[in-house]
Amino acid sequence: SALPRVDNHTVMGAAAKRIDPGFHTVKIGAYDGQFYWGIAVDPLARGDVHQAFDTASYRYGHPLFGWLGWFFSAGQPRAAPAALLGVGLIALAVAAVLASLLGQLFGRPGWEGLVVAANPGLLYSSAHDLTEPLSAALLFGGLLLYLRWHRHAAAVFFGLLILSKEQFVL
Repeated sequence: SALPRVDNHTVMGAAAKRIDPGFHTVKIGAYDGQFYWGIAVDPLARGDVHQAFDTASYRYGHPLFGWLGWFFSAGQPRAAPAALLGVGLIALAVAAVLASLLGQLFGRPGWEGLVVAANPGLLYSSAHDLTEPLSAALLFGGLLLYLRWHRHAAAVFFGLLILSKEQFVL
């Protein structure tokens, strides 16, 4: 439960300890992963965890990663950290496979997936419960579908991309 990096000197840290007394908070270095954890335990901002967000409207503006954490934890707050880790690692693997498929579509051997899988930024994001691996998977999936003339399916991927991280749409 330390991967979301919830700061123990904040209201979020107190909420995490209230939800799960064994939750591992951090002393310094809190990061955005704590807000995805917060969305995973309070997906519709109806509880009290979202009140500890610095800017809840911004955080809930791209909730997909947290929602997936909620879904795969079956709504169990104690399982949310593991679910977020699982979603992040699976998204990283899917992004790598999709990058390989995109490379093959352009006549390359498909080694592009290794660049994605070994990308330091994506690895860091996976280890800190951040949304970039999911965003990369949605971006590569949307591009692959678009290039294969599956425009409606590509539009769904690009629409989900907005709910993941709006900067990736650019």
